[in-house]
Amino acid sequence: MYLQEATDDNEGHRMSRWMLVVRGILAALLGLFALVYPSKTIATIVIATGVYFMLDGMFAMITGLIQLVRRNRASLPYFFEGALSIVVGVLALGRPLSFAVGALILIALRCLGAGVSEIAAGRVLRRDTGTAEWPFWIAGGASLVFGVGLLLNPGIGLLSLVWLLGIYGLVFGLGLVTSAFKLTPPATTPHHALGR
Repeated sequence: MYLQEATDDNEGHRMSRWMLVVRGILAALLGLFALVYPSKTIATIVIATGVYFMLDGMFAMITGLIQLVRRNRASLPYFFEGALSIVVGVLALGRPLSFAVGALILIALRCLGAGVSEIAAGRVLRRDTGTAEWPFWIAGGASLVFGVGLLLNPGIGLLSLVWLLGIYGLVFGLGLVTSAFKLTPPATTPHHALGR
């Protein structure tokens, strides 16, 4: 029975791997946009961030559904992260200029939630597949550091925020893409599945 559960877990992780790649590429594109066009208005950055959060939230929810269908325990963190990202994205797209005032706090809260979710997902995946969790820790850690930094110093200049957003997007995106490639299950049955 446990061996079948481990096999189902591996299949679910394998199926959701491409979602991590898509999410990572989107995050890296947001990061590059912020670094290449730092002089754009805050409304443009807020709209781009809102679009990213909407897309990331949808892909995180799809990942959660894949995990749920496969009866993996990793589904809840993805649902939480997806819902939080979609809510922040809707707020950013609905009222971009008004959103700019509260953007720092909302982005910080989203990053804190994403950081906790990625670290939790890494722990679950480590337990389920035996693969390294460090890429999830990098993505989650980048989210936590960025979120705490915004909460502790909300008065930072907009240009600094744009540069931080760019660096965060690149680190988070690379962490997710690396995580996707680390999801390759072992070729043999894991020792924990055999009860050793």
